[in-house]
Amino acid sequence: MSYEVIAVIDGDTLLISIFGAETTVRLIGVDAPESVHREKEKNTPEGELASAWLKTFLEGKRVTLEYDQELKDQYGRTLAYVYADGMMLEDVLLMAGMAKALTMEPNTRYHHHFEQLEKQAKEGGNGFWGTGFFEG
Repeated sequence: MSYEVIAVIDGDTLLISIFGAETTVRLIGVDAPESVHREKEKNTPEGELASAWLKTFLEGKRVTLEYDQELKDQYGRTLAYVYADGMMLEDVLLMAGMAKALTMEPNTRYHHHFEQLEKQAKEGGNGFWGTGFFEG
């Protein structure tokens, strides 16, 4: 089943419509720079770029969701691997250097895969790896 993307909240969080209900979905396994953090000093221009990049990527697309062990995070957001046009968004973000891999137990199904994609992006100087924003 595919769902309409209502909005991109930031580089790793979406607002989608699931059976008519607005649902906040946090992508599993990645962490993009902050752009809408309640502590304003944590927001960065890179966070704005990652968010804008994801908005452009998702424009006019519908998404499908794949769940792992834990369905909600501490903020009540739905946790999912998100697919658009047959591609996992987490993969796309990592390969473009717009996000880093972030393993959070117990949702670890693809963590080795994500770490490998991050390594390739880092070695290639992709996205924020090439600007020096992401370090080490």
